[in-house]
Amino acid sequence: MAAHICSANPAAADGCGSNVDSGILALGVGPYTVLAYVPESALGKPAPLVIDLHPSGSKGVDDIKDIAPLADEEGFVLLAPTGVVGPLYSGWTWNVPGVPAFTSGTPKAASEEDGDPTAKFRDDVEFIGKAIDQVIEKTCIDTNRIYAMGFSGGARMASQLACDMSDRIASVVALSGLRFSKASDKDVGLPYAKECAPGRPISIQAIHGKWDPVNVWASEPQGESPFKTAGDDPKPIYVKAPVEGSSWAYSGETALKRWVEFSGCDADPVATELAEGVTEYEYQNCKGGKDVTLVFYEMLGHLVAGHEKPWAPGQAAGPIDGYALAWDLLKDDRLDE
Repeated sequence: MAAHICSANPAAADGCGSNVDSGILALGVGPYTVLAYVPESALGKPAPLVIDLHPSGSKGVDDIKDIAPLADEEGFVLLAPTGVVGPLYSGWTWNVPGVPAFTSGTPKAASEEDGDPTAKFRDDVEFIGKAIDQVIEKTCIDTNRIYAMGFSGGARMASQLACDMSDRIASVVALSGLRFSKASDKDVGLPYAKECAPGRPISIQAIHGKWDPVNVWASEPQGESPFKTAGDDPKPIYVKAPVEGSSWAYSGETALKRWVEFSGCDADPVATELAEGVTEYEYQNCKGGKDVTLVFYEMLGHLVAGHEKPWAPGQAAGPIDGYALAWDLLKDDRLDE
């Protein structure tokens, strides 16, 4: 990964933004600085753009470190904005319409008395749209190949972009956090939930682990997981049911069902084993020729497969790297198809 800040490249092709050299690009979006990574392999031609949305309590620059090698190999520009709500742990989180805002170690459940939690912070859908405008202006982007992905709280935000920016984003991958908001979610403690209403069909893919104890996949408790807590005295980790009034008030499988219904896909998916313990479920015949897909890991917890973190030992198990898989799911979709 290049460490220098991009500079203008006068030799670049005409008609493709101002163009830059490879490296880190700092973009001004109002009072905020947004980082992008431009690999050498993306220069000299219209390149795909991947918007990566970090998990709660993190920052865009942290994800650049993980994803830049993939961008180098595959030739896409990586846009890595940072959320506005917080601070939380060592970073920030996203302002997703209608759900509780994280401003400390524990999410605050929304209530009618509290008022709409999202009204107090920056409009992150609008903010990300302006960041896209900036990276298009400064680099050479194929605007038919703009994608979004995110892990955990970033998956929640990526799901929201599928709802609100289907006119600009060709495809979305939600890693451990697929959402599809409905106004009726007030029944699970989200009084300000907004109805997800994409303006056009959009491809949506979920990557999730059976034993995710944070953003649970199943609507029913799954019991003791194969994982234990970090530290000198590890304890068993249990996978419980969704928690009403939280940012994860309904399960991942409920969100997937909603996307399948909205997209008009066949109810029964075609299953393909990608590797031992990793199965792809493809819902076919969706509106507009788009895709709704689940890739399910039997031994994954609450991490991106292949990217271990000390606070969740063993939970990144999986024979297929999660970010590489996300790119494979995204790369063939186009806005103009």
